[in-house]
Amino acid sequence: MKKILTICTTMVLAFLIVGAAWSGGQEEQPATQAGGDMEISFEGKTVDVLLMASPIVQKFENLVSDFEVKTGAKVNILLITPANYDQKADMELVSPKGAYDVLWLPWRTFHRWIKADWFAPMDQFMNNKNLADPALLDVDGFAPLAYQSVNVDGVQYALPIMQGATILHYRIDILEQHGLGAPPDTWTELEEMAKKVHSSEIAGVGMRCAKKSGQVGLHYPMVLAANGGSIVKDYPNDMHPSLDEPVAIESAKYFARLMQNYGFQGVLTSAWQENVVQFQQGKLAFYPDANVLTGQILDPEKSTVVDKTDFAVVPRGSAKRVAASGVHSLGVPKNSPEKELGYKFIEWALSDEVQFDNAMKHDYPALIRPELMMRKDFLEKYDWGDGNYVKVVSETFAKYADALYRPHTPEWRQIEEIIGIAMSSILTGQAEVEKALGQANEEVFKVFQEAGYY
Repeated sequence: MKKILTICTTMVLAFLIVGAAWSGGQEEQPATQAGGDMEISFEGKTVDVLLMASPIVQKFENLVSDFEVKTGAKVNILLITPANYDQKADMELVSPKGAYDVLWLPWRTFHRWIKADWFAPMDQFMNNKNLADPALLDVDGFAPLAYQSVNVDGVQYALPIMQGATILHYRIDILEQHGLGAPPDTWTELEEMAKKVHSSEIAGVGMRCAKKSGQVGLHYPMVLAANGGSIVKDYPNDMHPSLDEPVAIESAKYFARLMQNYGFQGVLTSAWQENVVQFQQGKLAFYPDANVLTGQILDPEKSTVVDKTDFAVVPRGSAKRVAASGVHSLGVPKNSPEKELGYKFIEWALSDEVQFDNAMKHDYPALIRPELMMRKDFLEKYDWGDGNYVKVVSETFAKYADALYRPHTPEWRQIEEIIGIAMSSILTGQAEVEKALGQANEEVFKVFQEAGYY
């Protein structure tokens, strides 16, 4: 069997907004950036950064002047929408001479890019005492599984910037209106409660249903895993697909029934963006999705339900409780013209100070450094659900966040596309469940066969 690149766990979801270009202003010009036994000068140089548009980096232009002052280097940041990011990054990475020194690595393409040998191992920078600042980097401060998830065969290829895991956002006032006490503990209970509260004004539940990347291919496998199923028979030992097995068929039927009967108008082709807007506008009772979206869901300038929202761990299936999870990271491309400067930017961007400032100034609560969430200022600012948000997120990452609920292979993008097409046809009533998943099973088998797994 062909060797499979695997991760230790956790990852996630999140994707956003329009592309934009930034460059920070420079206030001073220090001569050097301190290292260990010597000093490495970055004065007059430029670090070019390509990022996927995400809440955590949308307002980094307000912070980069600090890096410019400290290093003497200029920062240029380009944001690309999630839908266009992979294609843009692929084009840049295959070029003999790269234009970027830092790239965002989405969890869904991490293993494909590492297999292609497009990224310089971070170890060579982190172990360079003349370059790295261990106190600033603070490796132990990262969420452990997030840090491990971008390590392959003992080599650290990137550093985590965003970790997401599914939690249940729900309207506490709606539960009270219908005489419902605690939020649903199981997926079965969620369907029962959604049925009770669903109306033409407020939909019972919303989830990602679009066939494109990162949508239904994220949520359906989570429900499947919670019911004891899997996309393949025994990842990574047996990569034969199992989408035609009874648990996969029943999980798909449940997912379709839930969305068709209790979702909002348009949910069957919706991505996370549409779900967020529906919840913001007070038109959704239950919304299980990544904690990295909570800041947008409760944006005080857009949300009408800030004081009416509470949180719970993701519902449990017939076998276990699984919170879809994933990690996005930053790395230095091998074709970067300024690798050391690229590393210094990553080290700075992921530091305690910058991460905490970003959370406090820019309303981004899903921190990659868990201890920062325990600071008094953070707890006061993000006292959502009377503090329930932090408790639920902490419990989720400690017990239920699982990145391996779907196989992490270089071929995942193809697999997710196959699943997305099948589930979309089921949701919209264009195909019977058994037929759609049976065909998907055959197509997944061919992809893995061509990749050399059998």
